[in-house]
Amino acid sequence: MRNQNGRTVRRFAQWSAIALAASCTVAALAQDVGVTATEILIGEVQPMSGPASLIGKAGAAGSKLAIAEINAAGGVQVGKSKLKIEIIERDDEAKNERGALIAQELASMPGLSG
Repeated sequence: MRNQNGRTVRRFAQWSAIALAASCTVAALAQDVGVTATEILIGEVQPMSGPASLIGKAGAAGSKLAIAEINAAGGVQVGKSKLKIEIIERDDEAKNERGALIAQELASMPGLSG
């Protein structure tokens, strides 16, 4: 499947998986300094509506696929525990102002790893 610019949806899924893996390292670092958790909570901001919705939907699909695979394998190893990943999705509607507000909301959430 290809979008209007000829880039494959798979490419967006791959980038989403890379971003997800990078976010998971935040939880691992938190564990090293004594933060305990039962899951890794990650926020994802994508343009699910608006002019860039195709890109946002592809990215979200990639994130969901990566999370499903990681969780099916038992989760992410953090110290002596394996933690499942949970994602909080937000739609920025491809608007910078909305994206900034969502980023502030997510940054203020307790327990958010990335």
